[in-house]
Amino acid sequence: MIMKVLLIYILTIACVPGMSQKTRKFSLGDQHYFLDVSKGFICYKIIDDEHYIEYRLAYNDSSIIYITNDDKSGGAINIFKEKKYGKDVSLKILLNETLDLNGEYMGRYWREKKESNVVVGYINVLPQDIEKFNIILSTLRMTRRVRR
Repeated sequence: MIMKVLLIYILTIACVPGMSQKTRKFSLGDQHYFLDVSKGFICYKIIDDEHYIEYRLAYNDSSIIYITNDDKSGGAINIFKEKKYGKDVSLKILLNETLDLNGEYMGRYWREKKESNVVVGYINVLPQDIEKFNIILSTLRMTRRVRR
């Protein structure tokens, strides 16, 4: 696990910062996903040692939206889910087609949703911003990449 976390940070690639509220495209495997996100983020693309991809949109207030194709254990950045749901939380993620986990840690809120082969979530969200971030997660859309 330590090696996986280390590799995640080594393979971090900064994307172009967000400019305004707009639809953002994420390529995960052979599919494209879209989220309507708020302005003011910096995007990071992380590829772990198992070749899962995780995009993180980091805001100035330390809140982060993430999306990953790691449908076995969910977002690597969300360490809070294990604290609330226990060590077998990865098994819950793996065995369910859809799943919605959430919680609070030190006055900040997190949420993680699995829908088919993608996991989307947020961490470190202030109480007054929960609704805004829930709306962002609800805008998740998918299209298949066309193979030529």
